[in-house]
Amino acid sequence: PLPEVGASGDLGAARSPNFIPSGDASLQLVRPYGPLAAADEVAAVLAASSDLRSVVVVSPDVILDAAVTRHGLPRVGADVPQPASVALVRLCLESAFHPARAADLHALICADPGPVPRRIGWRLADALCRFPGRGSAEWRDGLVAGLVAIDAENRDAVAKRLAALLDPVAPDTIALTIDEVTARMAALREWAGGRIATDSTLRAVSAAAEDLVALAVLSGAARFARPELHRLCDEIERDRVAGPVAEHGLTSVSGPGAMLGPARVVVWWSFTRNRAPIVPRLRLSPVERGALANAGITVPDDGAAMAFEAHRWR
Repeated sequence: PLPEVGASGDLGAARSPNFIPSGDASLQLVRPYGPLAAADEVAAVLAASSDLRSVVVVSPDVILDAAVTRHGLPRVGADVPQPASVALVRLCLESAFHPARAADLHALICADPGPVPRRIGWRLADALCRFPGRGSAEWRDGLVAGLVAIDAENRDAVAKRLAALLDPVAPDTIALTIDEVTARMAALREWAGGRIATDSTLRAVSAAAEDLVALAVLSGAARFARPELHRLCDEIERDRVAGPVAEHGLTSVSGPGAMLGPARVVVWWSFTRNRAPIVPRLRLSPVERGALANAGITVPDDGAAMAFEAHRWR
């Protein structure tokens, strides 16, 4: 059980309904024009503090980390989100099904960096604008014309890569085999590996493709339906990359629920609605739930987990 924590003034009254602040400075809401301004204001206040030993920063990010460094304070060691190019893993899996969403196809062929060369990508994008799907005469003509514009020594390799990443292999109602998933991710990794020297974000793409195949193999399944692939992509995209190492002198915690005692100053960074606690739901089919029950495994109660997380935040 979580202990009740006592707090006086506005800080304590804020946990009760119909809260009207008295302005005693025990609770302050900083609402600047944007996160960059907020980071500079918070870092300046901390830099002017006479004692950082009793200061705790809750859920810092790379913006605040850079600001405290500019003001001569120790780094808090915030994690860095996955680069946006990691979405290529999901887009390449989506393109394996037909029909595919035109928006996903457009995002894949126009991605920068992306596995589709610019000379081919703009032609395929134009084809999608005229007919939103693959297999049309416009799509085929654009692909042929784009390949002709590629250097002869690279043409075969590009054509092979585009066939591996753009051609559909199954209707959207049919599951992909583990071999089909592995082959698609291998083609993406091969492309990313050849360009890591010029774009470091592709290192994360290659690692994400490798991790997805590892998760698929670890699951023991032979085929993967579209929702199951979405679940694997969710796991991959949830990962965060370790940022610069935290330095001694300024304490930080990942969430307010990690506070186990009082502190003189608590900076709750990025206090916004989209940072409210979201308990990850375990997506299980009725068959999976039944199999777990037969094995004597109790599925976690989402409602109880959400209530406990909300209590920790309060």
